Amino acid sequence: MPNNGNNQPKKPVDEAMKQRIAEAVASLPHVLEEEMKQKVAVHLTPTPAPVQKGWTADPIHLTAWQRERKRRRWLWIGVGVLTSVVFGMWLWTAQATLYDIRHTKSEESHLVKDAKQDLSAILKEFSTNEKQAAKDALKESLAKEQAGAQVKAALLAALATTTTTSTVASTTTTPSEDN
Repeated sequence: MPNNGNNQPKKPVDEAMKQRIAEAVASLPHVLEEEMKQKVAVHLTPTPAPVQKGWTADPIHLTAWQRERKRRRWLWIGVGVLTSVVFGMWLWTAQATLYDIRHTKSEESHLVKDAKQDLSAILKEFSTNEKQAAKDALKESLAKEQAGAQVKAALLAALATTTTTSTVASTTTTPSEDN
């Protein structure tokens, strides 16, 4: 058998000691059985019913994960309440602001009316200017068409006289072959 780092030599064991060790080893299962019965008897005693499933009535006996779970639950409840309060106050402020905007007579209301009147006057001016521009454009196009028709007629007349003159000139300038 290895020495396991002990530098001391093994002590001899006499037969009486070996006999006592054998008896202790043989009685060990009976001793362990008795201890287990005592522990089970202690655990079988009635305990108070827990307040909630998974929680004991006494917070001192909560396990670490149960305490952490409880802390997180309270944290999220607090976050939810705080968020609800902030959102509610924001809605209340927005409602009050909109009410003030709708029901307050402002000194600038005449400015809006003046701006509307100015805008309608500008639009009327543009529409009359557009109508006048359209009329002018129509008159110009008619004048151009009339001028184009006069030029066309003059060109046709000039072409007609040029054609007759060239015809006459071609008949008179023909040389005779008798020479």
